[in-house]
Amino acid sequence: MRDEVLDIRDAGHNLMSIVNDILDFAQLQQDKMDIEEEAYNITSTINDIINMALARKGDKQIEFIVDCDANIPSGLLGDEKKIRRVIMNIVDNAIKFTNDGGVIIDIHARREDYGINLCVSVKDTGSGIGEESLEKLFESFSQVDTRRNRQNGGVGLGLAISRALVQKMGGTITVQSRVNKGSIFRFVVPQKVLDENRIGQVINRHELNIAAYFDMEQFDMITIRDEYSKLIMHMVKQLQVKCHVCRNLAELKRRHDIEPFTHIFISLEEYQEDEAYFDELTKHTKVILVLERFNEKYVLNQDIIRLYKPFYILPVVSILNGNAGSGGGKQIVRMGKFTAPNAHVLVVDDNLMNIRVVEGLLKEYQIKVTYATSGQEALKIIEKMCFDFVFMDHMMPEMDGVETMHRIRDKAGHYYQKVPIIALTANAVPGNREMFLEEGFNDFVAKPLEMSVLERVLRRNLPEEKLVLQTRDEQQSMEQQLKESNEKEEKLKIGDLNVEQGLLYCGGPEAYLEILERCFEDGVNERQLLEKLYEEQDWKNYTIRVHGLKSTMQSIGAIPLFEKAKALEMAGKNEDIDYILEWHKDMIAEHIRVMEELKHCPKLHHKLQEDVLPSALGQEKAAIDLPKLDDDMLDSLLTEFEAAMYDLNEEEMLLILGKIQEYQYCGASLKEKLALVKKKVEMSDYMSAVDLAYKIREELKNNREGEFAND
Repeated sequence: MRDEVLDIRDAGHNLMSIVNDILDFAQLQQDKMDIEEEAYNITSTINDIINMALARKGDKQIEFIVDCDANIPSGLLGDEKKIRRVIMNIVDNAIKFTNDGGVIIDIHARREDYGINLCVSVKDTGSGIGEESLEKLFESFSQVDTRRNRQNGGVGLGLAISRALVQKMGGTITVQSRVNKGSIFRFVVPQKVLDENRIGQVINRHELNIAAYFDMEQFDMITIRDEYSKLIMHMVKQLQVKCHVCRNLAELKRRHDIEPFTHIFISLEEYQEDEAYFDELTKHTKVILVLERFNEKYVLNQDIIRLYKPFYILPVVSILNGNAGSGGGKQIVRMGKFTAPNAHVLVVDDNLMNIRVVEGLLKEYQIKVTYATSGQEALKIIEKMCFDFVFMDHMMPEMDGVETMHRIRDKAGHYYQKVPIIALTANAVPGNREMFLEEGFNDFVAKPLEMSVLERVLRRNLPEEKLVLQTRDEQQSMEQQLKESNEKEEKLKIGDLNVEQGLLYCGGPEAYLEILERCFEDGVNERQLLEKLYEEQDWKNYTIRVHGLKSTMQSIGAIPLFEKAKALEMAGKNEDIDYILEWHKDMIAEHIRVMEELKHCPKLHHKLQEDVLPSALGQEKAAIDLPKLDDDMLDSLLTEFEAAMYDLNEEEMLLILGKIQEYQYCGASLKEKLALVKKKVEMSDYMSAVDLAYKIREELKNNREGEFAND
């Protein structure tokens, strides 16, 4: 039954794709589709295409090769969305009909008086097309071989739409193909140039001595061997670096003994040929291992730099310029090439730790963050403040992210229909992205957030006028800071936490330590809430809470606790109550152990948890010694507090809040009760702070009246 339901879902997605193709083609036929000129960075386009193509390739055992010219100008003016769609239509087609060999993308530029001609070719080693079928290849609703399309679906519009789009942009598209040999699609579109800086440039190329050792015999198909060889030689020529292409390990060792290399590029096959030798080399030479992500388990040396396929010029330049960070080994960490100090983002998540992680990542871009911990709170905030876009968590109690998004869209006013809303979810399963986009979200991001993914989302959704691009000097300064930061990261050790993973997800050591600090402070409350939901057998909210804990623990690198929370979340979703009853205590014990690790970490300067979260008895004793505050005086101070909020005067808000916290009200210490209000003010979440202060006043007042009624 599950398989059949998934088939129905997939058929629905395929039908939606077909309908979209038909609508687009109808617009093109009626000449109603306009070409939009916008500034874009070609490197972001290339990265997006690669990510989408890798997702489409899935588990297919074919090579994906990208030969990208380093001399392409970085800033172009044109219809980037349509260029990306044309490339993906062709690449998707190539992957679909290629089962052996690979798909090769070539992107370069030719200089013209008006700017450049962007030239793209997609070559595959697939089934190919006969000469008699080439003539109708670009025709509407035409599939050149219905037998080969039977399993892949579609109505033959993809290539017809691609040709129409290319022609609409003033370009041309051609195809060459041979049956059982493969196809080559080429298209050219004119683009204006806004930024002449090359997309790939090595900073200190004269200081480098590089070796490339790849045994091409590992590839069965001669075409793939030739393409990889051509790619390497093209890279060397473009970057103008000193590079030795070694044919075997003996030659590599001999050359290294004569003149030591600064960088050595190898693949997994070469590494496994003599692991001890390459592990020893990492002590004084950068060894870069080109591999598929699923093969990383075969590499245990943390000093090896991983370069995940495809092997192309942009990550190679990044490595040669020193941009290597830590994360499951030394992965490439892309620094933000812009800031947005005038941007304001709303983050909606019921888990404060997730909010703090997002806030820490956005700190690098100088983006102001306001947060809401529920859908209802988000609806109130967005009525009073304008945001550039909204990060919306999917799973929240009472009102989930989808319903909250729809309620925002239902509000009257142009702003509520147009403000970008990006879905956040820890359940990045196939089909989720399509589901969120179909519901009405503008974008989708999987948790934990990765810096490269976050940067692309920011570029797509922030207003262009709020992006402050960095100069080359500023970028080099950031790169130097990154190198220094990496040296510190390697020394950071916190219990058995996977620090490398935490640093990658939290955006660096400073943000990581801050997240750990707050995670520790919230630890007791989090555990008590889980215990309460467990005792009440509120399995719906228990599942949502465990889902949030899972995401947080993955972000900080607490892998065993992440796994236990993940298993309990799945049990909750499947209504497997027996599993929860059996394993809940085991997860709680692991949570206590992780908090103990944080408690004794010298890198964290927190108070003892007993000080951070005092017992109820301690609160009562503290309240007895404080002067009492009557209703009228509290109302007067809260009115002043709200007025300071409307003036955006944080200093005044904190001053008034400090006065209120010197008192008790209805038998409770306001210092403790308003601690979270103070945190919200310090995080510039003024509106939420005022709402929470009034809410606490009402709760305390109602409790007092309830006690009087009982008496």
